[in-house]
Amino acid sequence: MYKSPKAAVTSGAALVLATLTSCAGAADVTASNSDKDARALVREARALVEDSPGYRIVGNQVTDGYRTDYDLCVRGGHDYQGSIEMSGRKADMLVVGEQTYLRGDADFWRTLGRVNEGSEDEVAEAVERFADRYARYTYDPTDPVDSAGAVFGARTDGYVKGERTRVEGRVVVPLRRTDEFDVIRTVYVAAYGKPYPVAINTSGPDPQNARLSRSERPCAPAVPPADRIVDAEEGWDQ
Repeated sequence: MYKSPKAAVTSGAALVLATLTSCAGAADVTASNSDKDARALVREARALVEDSPGYRIVGNQVTDGYRTDYDLCVRGGHDYQGSIEMSGRKADMLVVGEQTYLRGDADFWRTLGRVNEGSEDEVAEAVERFADRYARYTYDPTDPVDSAGAVFGARTDGYVKGERTRVEGRVVVPLRRTDEFDVIRTVYVAAYGKPYPVAINTSGPDPQNARLSRSERPCAPAVPPADRIVDAEEGWDQ
């Protein structure tokens, strides 16, 4: 059965998060984070992200042979605006409050149809219904696409601290969490100054990698115009 367009993006886009580059200013690099408790570091790093008016996530993931690239500007660890790209086809992504929006052209929806192994009729229906419009879904906090702004994932408990290392020349402290499927999520935070996240990757069959930096200007995700929105959860087989 043909899945929803969002399900296709989810399978190909399980949000990778993030490598933070150049997050600490000159005044931030005086204190060491190496001796802090893991829970304290997670708490501090998460607060820094959630209190930020905007930060950028640039990443990619390969799932079932398809690579998805991301370039998102996140506000407050939740809402975001930006783009994703699959097989050379781009689409706009938005999360505002309890709604998620996806807008791609006809070629993008055809690409998702191939990913989803939909029939010609099903792909044609998706193209007609969604091309160049904002497909709207209810925000799902357990969905890796919707929750892209959550650097530490859906759960922040269970992280353990590793030894200092380097990521692209920066000294960092790794924080690792293993989930029930033995997938390891590693969040690297700055070893000195404020513990901004510097990098995140995940292990497993669908490894994730990305980069994150403070945005040059505040992010301002906004609900699209009403006449450009199509409710993707009404009259569509998910």
